[in-house]
Amino acid sequence: MIRRVRPLAWLLPLLALGCDDAGPVASTGPGIAQVRFQAVAPPGLGRFAPGLVVEQVKASLIRIVNDLPDTVGTRTAPFGVEQNTLALNFSLFVAAPETLYVELEYQTAAGVTLFFASQQVVAIPGVPSLPPLLQPFYIGPGSNLAFVNLTPQDTMLSAGDSLQYDATALDGQQQPVPTFYAAWSTSDPRVTINALGLVRAPDITKLVTITAQTPNGVFATTTLVIQGSAGLGLAPDSVEKLPGGTQQFAVALGGLRTSVFAWSVNGVDGGNATFGTVDSLGFYTAPAQVPSPNSFDLCARDITRAGIQGCARVVISTVPSAGADVIVFNDINLFADYDTVPGNRRLIRNLVNFANNLPRGRGTQVLHEYSHASLCLSTAECDQTDLAEMNNVIAGQGLGVVVYDTLSRLPSAIPPEVKALFIWTPQRAYDTLEINTLKAFASEGGRIIFLGERLPYYGQLNIDLVENRFFLEMGAQLTNVAADVAFGAPYVVHKAGIRSHQTTAGVDSLWFSAASIVVPGPNDFALVVDVQGQQAVLGGVAKIDLTPLPVPPAAVRTTRPAAAAWRPMVRAGLD
Repeated sequence: MIRRVRPLAWLLPLLALGCDDAGPVASTGPGIAQVRFQAVAPPGLGRFAPGLVVEQVKASLIRIVNDLPDTVGTRTAPFGVEQNTLALNFSLFVAAPETLYVELEYQTAAGVTLFFASQQVVAIPGVPSLPPLLQPFYIGPGSNLAFVNLTPQDTMLSAGDSLQYDATALDGQQQPVPTFYAAWSTSDPRVTINALGLVRAPDITKLVTITAQTPNGVFATTTLVIQGSAGLGLAPDSVEKLPGGTQQFAVALGGLRTSVFAWSVNGVDGGNATFGTVDSLGFYTAPAQVPSPNSFDLCARDITRAGIQGCARVVISTVPSAGADVIVFNDINLFADYDTVPGNRRLIRNLVNFANNLPRGRGTQVLHEYSHASLCLSTAECDQTDLAEMNNVIAGQGLGVVVYDTLSRLPSAIPPEVKALFIWTPQRAYDTLEINTLKAFASEGGRIIFLGERLPYYGQLNIDLVENRFFLEMGAQLTNVAADVAFGAPYVVHKAGIRSHQTTAGVDSLWFSAASIVVPGPNDFALVVDVQGQQAVLGGVAKIDLTPLPVPPAAVRTTRPAAAAWRPMVRAGLD
């Protein structure tokens, strides 16, 4: 409980709340300090209905006096769902640098608090504070729920039909939660579902996942097969492959479980050497060279029923396109301990500075993911202190930095502003729900960068059961084989070993410490090669298989972030 006190009379004229980019001149003695911060729209706020509406933010500035919290000042400012951020500024007199706390309450017009955020700040006389982004977490109706159940489960619809889903919730003691909010979504944008859980089936044949997600991060899923009137649905329905790459395609069967299918590539049954081949089970092998045109259809038709077929789009390219990819380097020092090596700086810029025609390509944030017992946090060798220079490079690209270092697992959705996600040396595997969250992030054009390590530092179990399992479940064939290059000494890879790719544009050399070798599969791109030594691959790129993994019917997400679960930072700096 916060004890409310009135500010001293002489302090009242100095206390203000507003938007202010100018700061006072620094002084060596007592003076006015500016505490600046930004309120951020709650994640996915607009998807929850009915009635989950934030119309104002109540901001409080708190100091600790005799171990008790005292409110120095409080103000309320309008904040609508259409806003992304709200810049706020407290000015107050301090005799010396002082640690204070900011609390934000996201409220309805009636003053009911739905979301809450808090942040420690330091007020320095004459020096404006850097404005941290305060990320809120949900404390409104249903915040105590732990389980969500969906009905009906595992159903089938014909094209044009509708189905009403229902969600019920339980708390941690298995007691009903009568009032809560849920946002409904499907794994295919062509299959629409409204805010009340009513789905309408378009004229396609496909297996889709239906998801109900609550504001505190708990969600549940079920499957729906849609049977189109004249077509088959293929999974995946589009792929990008390197020459010689492979892909297993499958038919969304629906009521066609006894059917037999004939497969073709660019109109040729079984395919050919020019556009690739496909076998009777839908396993495709890309051609050795890029064909012309490099984009074409792979189709399956039902040989027992005339006119029933479906197609997927295939693109062949020698270099993977940007986004919806996973990039791996097994050397944290490449980013955490490289000082001012120009090539490493340029690599960081390229990794985060990309664009595509998907929503994440226009993102404004980069996420550092430590939630799975990252080795970085226990060793402090690649924590945020070590990444200060890296974050300056990112800030120089006009991007903010978000840090997950207090979560125990990923939330059910990555914040929509995030375009690039760095995974740092996890020591606990990602579960099926989290893998599907990352696949959804990739399907929106996001990029994932996985930072592993060599055997003596990372350990064989982490390499096998966390890193390599992660690649396998994301649809990549990259593996960390736990073999070192340049053990015990810094090592420079020059331009001859740096392959042409969007992430290596303008990179003439890269400084490594002691990297573990990457072995790419037929669908993976070798990014950096040790051409002077072992001819080993030190970094690779893989396009992600966007098809969600099957989720057990009883699986639910029970993550409930703590107040500081998201620690966004805005750092000034130019690259």
